[in-house]
Amino acid sequence: MHELSITQSVVDAVCRRAAGRTVHSVRVHIGALTAVVPSAHYNRSFETTDGSAAYRRLRALAREVIELPFSSPSEDAYWAAGQRVVALAEVLLAVWDGTPSRGMGGTADVVALAGERGIPTTIVWPPGSRRDQPLRAR
Repeated sequence: MHELSITQSVVDAVCRRAAGRTVHSVRVHIGALTAVVPSAHYNRSFETTDGSAAYRRLRALAREVIELPFSSPSEDAYWAAGQRVVALAEVLLAVWDGTPSRGMGGTADVVALAGERGIPTTIVWPPGSRRDQPLRAR
């Protein structure tokens, strides 16, 4: 369900940027996935087994895993991870509800940093999504 909403959000973003031109198709090519992991033991920070399983699946898809040198998850680790993501990004696709960060290094901080650095950013928040119900990766 969320995957279709995210796909629709990407298509909508492409159409908005088409400047009035007709869009007949959208082809998304995703290069090699790089996972930026905030810290050692990050896998222990998930509150649900579904979240932990989704993390393991996504990490397994990554061609490169960059684990930052923090011993455990923390606001400093999350902020450093966000900064690394922005440094690596040509375009940022942020799954974000538009609310302020709940701590240093949250999505709002990362989106703001991308804007300061001139990284094109598209915000995706599928209709019906809630913060207390995370998106599921398949």
